[in-house]
Amino acid sequence: MKQEDDEDELLDYRLILDALVYEYAGDDGFIDYKEAGDFANELHDILDEDVAELIEKGKYRLAFAMANQLLFVLNDLAIDDSGGEISMVADSIYETWGRLLLNVNLEVKQEMFDWFVGQLDGRLEDYLEEYVVQMLINEFNEGAFRQERSRLFKERLARMDAIVDQWMREYMGGEWALQVFALLSRDESNEQELKEMCQKYWNLAAVRRVAVEECMGRKDYALALAILDESLELDREMPGLVVNYSQQKKEIYLLTGDKVSYVKQLWALVLEHDRGDFASYQELKEQYTAEEWVQEREKIFEQLSDSHQVARIYQAEGLKDRLLAYVVNSPGLFELQAFEDDLKEEYPRELLAKYRQELENSAVVTSNRK
Repeated sequence: MKQEDDEDELLDYRLILDALVYEYAGDDGFIDYKEAGDFANELHDILDEDVAELIEKGKYRLAFAMANQLLFVLNDLAIDDSGGEISMVADSIYETWGRLLLNVNLEVKQEMFDWFVGQLDGRLEDYLEEYVVQMLINEFNEGAFRQERSRLFKERLARMDAIVDQWMREYMGGEWALQVFALLSRDESNEQELKEMCQKYWNLAAVRRVAVEECMGRKDYALALAILDESLELDREMPGLVVNYSQQKKEIYLLTGDKVSYVKQLWALVLEHDRGDFASYQELKEQYTAEEWVQEREKIFEQLSDSHQVARIYQAEGLKDRLLAYVVNSPGLFELQAFEDDLKEEYPRELLAKYRQELENSAVVTSNRK
């Protein structure tokens, strides 16, 4: 009888949710940004009042089912949540799961674990499935789940090889690899398996990142640099990783007092890996005397002559004549408006002429014979 009562109550909740969605979405099935906040507040109230009351009464299975139903509502919504409403509700659902895990017995916890596993590669959108993944990663640390979770993580990791998209393979594969390594590293008897896993998944940037961290921990800087050099080659098509590796190399050279390599790496950052990065530029400038820098900076001006970054450097160096030339020769008004305040006192005629030129160009493009 109790189970039937729970099913009836869950059905009532579903009907309430359906009515709530219709109230805000209407016949067109879309919740616009003006209504999104109020709708999200309604869902928060359900979690904070109705679901919380179920937890207090010890009706954990029903509370879990209700929280999950809310997740599916989020998943199926057509909504303009530019204010982050969906994420905030999903965060609250995650917190509700956590509260439940603190209260339930082993049997119910096993049911929750099985449900989370069952959602992987299911109907959930990727950004919501990530909440499920994080729950599996951060919870279920008891011995009863550890072996099953280890098997699951290894299985998920093995499946990453079939993913065509490099970024997704790197992101998800790296995430699963780190979790497998974390589980294996808790037991010294897994040392050989850990080494084998590291070799097998060396293509993942996350694995090499862990290896670099271990090298830094034992002050094996030579090996850390070797791994970073290899990573620069392996991940050369991923600019964000390349910048990170280059920054790490620079810091190692600074740490070890290798001034020549440190300066060389700064040049690589400014001219190649993170072209025109202003922080790296300033750090590089500090390595030279004022007289030396007047000559050295010309290398940067030459190689970055057509970039917005070089204009920022002209601005910092007070080279207004070069900044003006860059602005005047740049198509459109973006660069002019970006640096107008720096130039208008000394070059009002030149800026006015630039505005006139762009206005005439626009008139030619948009007008017809009539």
